[in-house]
Amino acid sequence: MMLTPGSIAPSLDLALLGGGRWRLSDQPSSLTMIAFYRGSFCWFCRQFLRELDGLANEFATRDIGLLAASSDDAGEAEGLLGENGIDALPIAYGLSENDISAWGLFASRAERDGQERLFAEPALILTKSDGSVYAVFQNSMSCARPDLQSLIEGLDLLRAHGYPIRGNA
Repeated sequence: MMLTPGSIAPSLDLALLGGGRWRLSDQPSSLTMIAFYRGSFCWFCRQFLRELDGLANEFATRDIGLLAASSDDAGEAEGLLGENGIDALPIAYGLSENDISAWGLFASRAERDGQERLFAEPALILTKSDGSVYAVFQNSMSCARPDLQSLIEGLDLLRAHGYPIRGNA
């Protein structure tokens, strides 16, 4: 299933590093950007999340909430914090196969630690405060992520000119 801009986003309720839960339905920002990533094992993901963490204030000043989410367990996700310097970006873990399917994410299987595991390939999905999907940036492999500075500039332009949601025809 592919998410279409303008459609209602699936629910999402995940555990957060540091405690608590993150629920899409509870997000107060005008836009929420969920960065689905493969897992802490992925070098490209760690690089991208460091960059996103460094721009967290830029997004916050624009009333755009952030979340990074993967199928990592708590211990695996914890590795992103200390050794990678991520401290502003909320990290959620435990993304399930049902979540991956509901959000229409590309998925891959790989053997890690002697077990075959399913994980989501990278995607950035922006949702509006009314629960609708605003934009979808999706990859089927670990590299070739959107340029975050260009995304910020583009979102500023779209907001300033009141552009409607695109990609829903």
